[in-house]
Amino acid sequence: MALSFRQRLGDTTFDTKLDLSVDASGFLDRTLTAWNPMSAFGEMQNQAYGYLFPHGAFFYAGEVVGLPEWVVQRLWSGLLLVLAYEGARRLFTVLDAPRSRPWLPMLAGLAYAFSPRFLGLSGTLTGEIHPTALLPWVVLPLVMALRGRLSPLLGAAWSGVAVLMMGGVNATEVLMALPLPGFVILCAIKERTGRRLALWWPLAVILATLWWVLALLTQGRYSPPFLNYIETAASTTAPLGWANVARGADHWLSFVWVGGRPWWPGSYELATDPWLVGVTGAVAAISVFGLFHRRMPWRLPLALSALTGILLLGMGHNDVLAGPFAVTFRELLDGVLSPFRNIHKLDPVVRLPLAMGFAHGVGVLGAWAVAMTRKPLGRSLAPYARPVVLGLSVVLLLASAQPLFLDQIRKPGWKEIPQAWYDAADYLGTHSGQGRALILPGAGFGQQTWGWTIDEPLQPLAKSPWVSRSQVPLAPGATIRYLDAIEERIQDGVGSPVLADALARAGIKHVVVRRDLDLWATEAPSPARVDQALSLSPGLEKVASYGTAAVGGQSMIDIFEVDRNVPLLEAVDIDSVKTLSGPGGHPRSHGGRPAQPRRGHRQPLRGGLDRDPRRGGRRLPAPGAPVRTPGRLGEPGDVGRGALPDQARRPRLPGRLRGRSRRGAVHRAGVGHGLLLVGLRRRPGGDPAGDGAVRRRRRRGADVLALRPVGVAHGPVAGAQLHRARAAQRDPPGRRGRPRFDRPGAQGAGRGRQPPVRARRRPGHR
Repeated sequence: MALSFRQRLGDTTFDTKLDLSVDASGFLDRTLTAWNPMSAFGEMQNQAYGYLFPHGAFFYAGEVVGLPEWVVQRLWSGLLLVLAYEGARRLFTVLDAPRSRPWLPMLAGLAYAFSPRFLGLSGTLTGEIHPTALLPWVVLPLVMALRGRLSPLLGAAWSGVAVLMMGGVNATEVLMALPLPGFVILCAIKERTGRRLALWWPLAVILATLWWVLALLTQGRYSPPFLNYIETAASTTAPLGWANVARGADHWLSFVWVGGRPWWPGSYELATDPWLVGVTGAVAAISVFGLFHRRMPWRLPLALSALTGILLLGMGHNDVLAGPFAVTFRELLDGVLSPFRNIHKLDPVVRLPLAMGFAHGVGVLGAWAVAMTRKPLGRSLAPYARPVVLGLSVVLLLASAQPLFLDQIRKPGWKEIPQAWYDAADYLGTHSGQGRALILPGAGFGQQTWGWTIDEPLQPLAKSPWVSRSQVPLAPGATIRYLDAIEERIQDGVGSPVLADALARAGIKHVVVRRDLDLWATEAPSPARVDQALSLSPGLEKVASYGTAAVGGQSMIDIFEVDRNVPLLEAVDIDSVKTLSGPGGHPRSHGGRPAQPRRGHRQPLRGGLDRDPRRGGRRLPAPGAPVRTPGRLGEPGDVGRGALPDQARRPRLPGRLRGRSRRGAVHRAGVGHGLLLVGLRRRPGGDPAGDGAVRRRRRRGADVLALRPVGVAHGPVAGAQLHRARAAQRDPPGRRGRPRFDRPGAQGAGRGRQPPVRARRRPGHR
């Protein structure tokens, strides 16, 4: 607990949800309804109901008592560490009975609480490790019942209470922790007590989880598949080599850098630091040795759980040691098993057995050391053999927890949210009416110069609806593309004469311009560019300013009012609209909301044309005939903040050549290979992108999830681009790609009447 308080002493840091620290009571009140009209044009909240108990209740109690925000955070993180330690310690004590090895239960507790995944997330994402901390308490009553110390009914009931205490913040983590107690019961099914537990325990689990399972099913029915936008099986299984799985460094976000620093500092150190890799590897080696030792207590259920977890964790990993089912398994995780795509959440069913194995392994090594010193040359050392082994094992575990002692567990924090944000929230709450506010510029995460809130600072403070282009808004793809179109006008710095109209049609009454973003971390446009874009967009009037920016002396927050009066929605029967053309001759626009800011950017034609001079005087289509424009062209992805503005402008590839495809997915996402076209062909009536020869290259800069600037020059069609700004970048020396044709004869002439298109560079073109 004391070490938890030592982390960034006095600073509030992000942990799972900003609202819990700033306004726990207001957040819990919002969780009582599935629909949140305050954010993202209205959204289905993502498992918000799961915070009601016990996670949210703990923070609410701290708010009622009047404890500082950072103190409540440290108490919660410290409590989870203590629960994990004490649960594992007590479990080993019961497993090891009737033998008396007093120091070994302590080692089991330390090995579990200091495991890399649990320790690394203990200060950044406690909502994910909360079930991990409670898993020993789920297994403990079952073992006590099988030992005869509890009745089967009471053992199942207490285990169900522990499942209830896991909460519902992370449903997948809870479900993935349950195989271990299931194996314990299964291996005792021949006993009468085991059969009674098999009857009562599933019922207890159902009763403990029913309150959030029903809400989860409702969310899954109506919520957009936002997880498909932000992660792929290729991403989540990338670090799951056998060594990382054994050590416990198996969370894919542990290897990510954002803004010049690790996204999760402690996890990154545990995953990549050579010293810590060696130390945690030694802990894993002793754990495996002890777990599979012939005298390991309860070896069968613990070994079955660990082996099952290790097999599933490493099955989808793609390396030279990948199994024959790796590709199929990843496809399943991107398909029917998508709720379990974050397969690293199986770690607890591996980690708890290995923690038990570590304690037993140290006991075996201590016994061997005593046996060695009983020989004539070592009898004088016999009294010290076991204590030395125990002491070295404690030192090894403490060394594996180095980030905890060096204050590396938490992200950059803040003393308090600036008053300017409170004032802006008050103003918007008073003047917004039925409208909402748009925060500009958008940012993937709330990373400000005064602290990293990760969530938007306005989120827990807002008294009126608001929206921002964050990394992944919980909204349908069309809404995200609409926000992208607005952001494009801002990032270009050119504004738009119809920007105010587009905002007003979407019900946006105010624009909040902020100047406190960490531009290095967020890669957001500079305040000067935002100001220029808004100054070139008529219909926006500044009505309030608050605070002072850290750089430039300007106000930290400006609020603009959208000076347009347009109907939010007016539905009419198109056939009832009177036009000057004949029946069926009026134009029909099938463009979505993303086209609104562009649709009026150039003035419409006046007088009309019946021939196109650029096409040799050919006649234009007759009135009423369909005229198709490229529109989105099914761009491969535009969710990640790094994808703006260039990513959204890239033409699509045929479905079979995209990075991946998934039913219902609006965007393509994933960390993997970019595709570079070297030949484009078009079949009559085929996809505009053609189906020509392709060479594959690793180009992370072309990837939607690349946390760096993403540009057309990195994209799949850059090889055939003649425009200087969008042409492919040169390969580094020694990294030149080689063409690989996907079918025989792809090098030849294209099918149909249109010849292949080859990229030819202008003089001096790079």
